[in-house]
Order: sequence, then C-alpha cells, then structure tokens
Amino acid sequence: MADRDLRLEAISKVYGNLAAVTPTSLTIPKGEFFALLGPSGSGKTTLLMMIAGFVAPTDGALYLGGKPITDDPPEARNFGMVFQGYALFPHMTVRENVRFPLWVRKIAEPEASKRIRNALELVKLEHLADRLPRTLSGGQQQRVALARALVYQPEILLLDEPLGALDRKLRGEVQGELKALHAKLGTTFIYVTHDQDEALSMSDRVAVMRNGEVLQNGTPRELYERPETKFVADFLGESNFITGEVSGWEGGTLVYRAGGELLRQATADRSLSPGQRITLAVRPERIVASPQRNGEGNWLSGRIEAWSYLGKYIGLKVRTDAVGSVNLTMPGWTSDEALVPDKPIWLNWDPGAPVIVRDDR
Repeated sequence: MADRDLRLEAISKVYGNLAAVTPTSLTIPKGEFFALLGPSGSGKTTLLMMIAGFVAPTDGALYLGGKPITDDPPEARNFGMVFQGYALFPHMTVRENVRFPLWVRKIAEPEASKRIRNALELVKLEHLADRLPRTLSGGQQQRVALARALVYQPEILLLDEPLGALDRKLRGEVQGELKALHAKLGTTFIYVTHDQDEALSMSDRVAVMRNGEVLQNGTPRELYERPETKFVADFLGESNFITGEVSGWEGGTLVYRAGGELLRQATADRSLSPGQRITLAVRPERIVASPQRNGEGNWLSGRIEAWSYLGKYIGLKVRTDAVGSVNLTMPGWTSDEALVPDKPIWLNWDPGAPVIVRDDR
C-alpha cells in the first residue's frame, strides 16, 4: 500500500475576528496514536473537526497518502468518529447501533454480520449484543461507540474527549483497553484530550495547543523532559520557574544569577550572552532536599513552608530568599526527617535538571 500518512498543510479556521485555529502544519504517520492536548478553547476540537470534514477550513489543505482531501465530504474520507457523549441510538440494541454505519453504506449480509461480530469481539461486548444502551454502564456504552466507529474499518479513528464522562478509575481501565486496541489494529488514532496524564500515557506523539496554535509536538518524553515554552512546561505536569540573568560561561556550563545566587545550567545554546534574561523550568522530582549542604550541583537554602503526605510521595513546599517558593517531591518511604514548618533545609539540583524555556506571547 502507498504511503498513507495524514498531512495538514497550514490549515486554519477563522470565525469572524476569532482565529479558532491558526495556520497549522502537521504530519501524522499511518498507524500512529497522536494526541491533541490543550485546555478548553485551545482549538483542538476544531482542528479535529476539520480533519473529519465536519468543519471547512478557512485556509490550508489536508492530504491523505499525498492525495488532497480538503474538499471531500466526511463520508468520503472513511474516518471513524467517537464523541464524548457516545451518541448512541437509545431505541436500538447494541448490535443495531453497531450495524447502523453498515446500513448507511449499504453493506449487506452476511458481510455485515461478520463485521458486527468482529467489532463487538474487539471491544469485548459480544455477550451484550441484544441489550439497549440505557442498561449498560458508561464504560460499556463507550465500547459500543468504539465498535460502531470501527465496524466499517476506517482508515483513521478520530476520538474527541472519549473518556471525559467516565469516573477516574473506569477512565484508567478504558485507557489501557484503547491502547491495546490501537496496538492490535494498527489504525491511526487521533485523540483529543485536556488530560495531561491521558495524553502522556497513551500517545506516540502529542501536540500541545493553546489559543488555536500548536506550541510544540513530539513524543511524551520529549515534551515532558524538554518543553520549549513556559506554558508547555506548566501544562504538562508541574514545574518551578526560575528567572535569572546570564553572567557568563564556565567551559560548557552557563552561569546565571537568580536572586543574588550564582547558579549553573548545562545548555548547548551558545547564543546566550551576559546580561540576557532567561527563564528556567525545573520539575519537582528533579530537586533534592537535604538537611545540610554537601556535594556538587546547585544549592539554595530555604525553610519548609508546608508539606503533604500523598502515599507514594511527599510534596514539599520550601521558601527560599533567592527564587521564592519551590515545590519538590520525594518518595514517601525514603524520608525519615521530621518535616515541620519553618525548619531550615537545603535544596539541590543538577545543572542538567532544568530546561531553559521561552516566555509565552
């Protein structure tokens, strides 16, 4: 089969004076699990609807396998769609709901029965084929919606916040099932979500959106470990932000001043010059608390402001004179130190732990 990647070329959508999606270019390889991640109003659903064909782009083009599909109606694209609200027909059984897309496409028996059986087996619902949607749990209804979207063997499956209506425990279970289903089918999945953990745990690649713009896209590890902007660093997990001024270089290490303290940062960006302002993001788990200063790295003194025991880890908030409050985490079972407010404490992190990020426009 020819290359069947999906390519978005400077696609945009404008409503009056509002740019719902700014010119966006992306390539989504065949078989990839790709997530569009962002807060409400970021443009991710509008972008998905343009891919589906339900919303016409203001400008730009879409290509599938090198063939333009921008003007193709939704039914000609052979894309499956799963919505947050399931959109099941309440008067139809599970089997009839799954059968509906085949009826629209005039697929006759016995082929239709074979496809329905296979789709229900994929989502482990063959034993509930004669039940009505109202008799099913939320997770089961979501599986019916999945089966209905997969029964006509779509080339790409589009999922718009499909787990948003489920409780946290059930959402975790269905996440695992979706990931396993993707691995089994090899179908391209394009998944819209505002849940950072969901995007990171399920996807091959993630595009982070804000105000209609894709700020950064890459693997979950790339986005988490090397965010390019302050928003991406903050939206994908928790970060501490340090503002400093470049002092100079010591070999390959950048030296900067923050709140009167000289700190060091490993970076390959040699364009940074003395006097330049920089913002660094450092994850709470990359900072170590110690009762006394010893060893290499960056050290700041502070006092405990607050702490929380959360089972797997302890969350600690420390007030420093140099950079203000700093949040860090430590495994709950490793700390025998008495954690009490106003207790003096030292913070340490490796020069390679933070990332220099751009301030948001």
